[in-house]
Amino acid sequence: MGAPPTEAEAYMGGEADLAVDPPLPSGPSHHSAQASVRPVLEPEHATALPIPSEQRLRLIYTAQLSLLVDHDAADDSLDRLVATTLQFGGYLSIREDRRLVVRVPSAQFHEVFASFEQHGEVSARNVRVQDVSEEYHDLEVRIVSLTVLLARMRGLLERATTLDEILRIESELGRIVTEIDQARGRLRFLGNHAAWSTVRIAITERPAPTTPEVRPEPSPGVTRLPIDWLNQNRLDHLLNLEN
Repeated sequence: MGAPPTEAEAYMGGEADLAVDPPLPSGPSHHSAQASVRPVLEPEHATALPIPSEQRLRLIYTAQLSLLVDHDAADDSLDRLVATTLQFGGYLSIREDRRLVVRVPSAQFHEVFASFEQHGEVSARNVRVQDVSEEYHDLEVRIVSLTVLLARMRGLLERATTLDEILRIESELGRIVTEIDQARGRLRFLGNHAAWSTVRIAITERPAPTTPEVRPEPSPGVTRLPIDWLNQNRLDHLLNLEN
């Protein structure tokens, strides 16, 4: 009989009992350049990772607001909107022409949005709410499971005895590290957008007031024609000459 398979060979062939939670089914990949959420632990500390037990409500607010203001008041209105944003602890993301993009704390979203509406006549509003609580919780659990699996695979690599074992385990380690990085990036993206709501504001000015045209009263005895261009060409005087 041949020698029994090593632990690394048994794992790669699906025979070993790793005694760890398997990674959750992977969903669509989402990349982010954000920093990591949790450090990857070494094997001896892997069991210290707690599985997240609470699922907090995490909502992402995105809103669009169109305001109508008086003529020549757009710049002043934009300044006041930025001041309101800063007052509530938010920050300016974009300002160009008559458009703003601001980020405000989601915990105060409704109060801030109501304050924005006081800076002009609301011509359009659109508020979208996305509940990402379940996805956020699933990502946390997935990161924990993958981190434990990563530590286990590092232990197998240390005990590998053949080049084939080493190559296969290193390939698996690369795959696991990539999945952890993707999950962490998506987790931070959701966390940031759940903490800070995005509001896009567009300002439109009312037309400039027009001065009504004052027409001079005709002199006594002057015939006033019903068509203005005839009067402008002095044809009314021709009629008066005949009289």
